Amino acid sequence: MTYDVSITSWDGEKTFHVYGTKEGDEGVYLLQEPVGLLDADIKPVWQSTTNSVGARPISVDYPPRDLTLPFGVVDDALGASWRATEDAFRQSFSELHDSTISVTTEYGTRILKCRLFDKPNVDNKEDPATRGIVKCIYTLRAGNPMWQGEKKELTWTFTGRNFYDTITVSNPGDRPLWPQWVLQGATSVVLPDIDIEHNKNHYVTMPFQMPGQNVLVDTRPGVEEAVCAGHPMWLATVPDHFLYPIPPHTESYELPIIMNPFPFADDIMASLGLPTRIDHRLIVETAKALSGIMDGVSDTELAQLTENTLAGYIMQGLETAKTFVDNVVVEAVAAITAATIGQLLKATYNVIPSMQNQQVGLVLPVEYSRPWGMEA
Repeated sequence: MTYDVSITSWDGEKTFHVYGTKEGDEGVYLLQEPVGLLDADIKPVWQSTTNSVGARPISVDYPPRDLTLPFGVVDDALGASWRATEDAFRQSFSELHDSTISVTTEYGTRILKCRLFDKPNVDNKEDPATRGIVKCIYTLRAGNPMWQGEKKELTWTFTGRNFYDTITVSNPGDRPLWPQWVLQGATSVVLPDIDIEHNKNHYVTMPFQMPGQNVLVDTRPGVEEAVCAGHPMWLATVPDHFLYPIPPHTESYELPIIMNPFPFADDIMASLGLPTRIDHRLIVETAKALSGIMDGVSDTELAQLTENTLAGYIMQGLETAKTFVDNVVVEAVAAITAATIGQLLKATYNVIPSMQNQQVGLVLPVEYSRPWGMEA
C-alpha cells in the first residue's frame, strides 16, 4: 500500500503533492534517498563514575530533526514552466517560518513542521531545459522532531450539578501527551494533573476568571502555562504547576474535572486571616459530595437557585468532605459558614445561573516518533 506525502507552504497558500497518488500534480516529485523522514533522533545520556564498571543511563534527549530532501521539478500540469514551478516551490519555504510536511497512510495523517536550515542546492550540471527536470536538495530542520497526529478536541459542560465529573482521554501515540485546556470566564475550575503511570493524584486550582477573561492552559514543559489576554503571568500567584503528561499508549482514562465549589477561595481565606489556598483534597471531596447532593435537585429548583440555597448545599458537601481529610485541613476552614459562602458567591457571580452551562475545552495533541505506526 502506498502512502502520500505533501508539502504546504509556510503561509498555507500552496500545497505540493510530491509522492503518492497525486505526486507531480504541481510539478514537484520527491526523489529517492530522502533523509530524516522516519524515526526521530535520540541522544541517550549515560554516566560513569571513577572505579565503576560500565555506565548507567541518566536520561534521553531528543535533538531537532534535520532533513535532507531531494526534489525533482518539471513543467506542471497547468502549463507553467519548470522555472515558475521551481520558484513557487522555493517560495514555499522560509528560514523564519515553518512549512508543513504531511504524510497520509492507513494510520491517518501526521504532520511535521520544519523550516529552511540551509540554502537549497540546485543541480545545474545540465541545462534543465534540455533534460526537462531540475534537481533541488532542501536541508530543513524541525524544532519539534515529533510527528503531530490528528488533534483530539473534547468539551466538558458544567450543568449546575456536576461539580465533580470526569472526561475520557486517551493517547494512542508513542510520545507523552501534554493536555491543553481552554477556559471561559466567569469560572473557577480545578484541573487534573494526574500521574497516571503511578496512580498519583495532583491538581491545579485555577484563579477565578471574570466574564471575558478566557484562559488557554498549555501543560507542556518550557512554555507559559496559562495565557490570558491583558493579564501576563496568569498563574504567578499559584503554587501548583503542571507536572505529568498522559503516558504513551494510554487506551482510556477517566480524567477528573472539577468546578470549584469555592470560587472565592482566595478572598474567603484572606478574610479569615488564613493561608490563601484551600487544600486540594478538601475542594475535591467537597465537589464529589456536592455533586451527589445536586443530583437530587429538580430542574425547577435549579433554575431558581439562590446564593443562600447553593451556599447551604456547599456547606453540606463541606461537612461530608471533612471526614476524608486530616484535622489540619478541617481546622483551617472551621470558620467558614453558610452565610459567608452565600455572601461571597453573590459577590463572585452576581447571578447564580451564570455558573451553569460553562464549557471547558480540552485539546489532546497526539505525537509520534514516526510518520506511521508506533501505536499500541
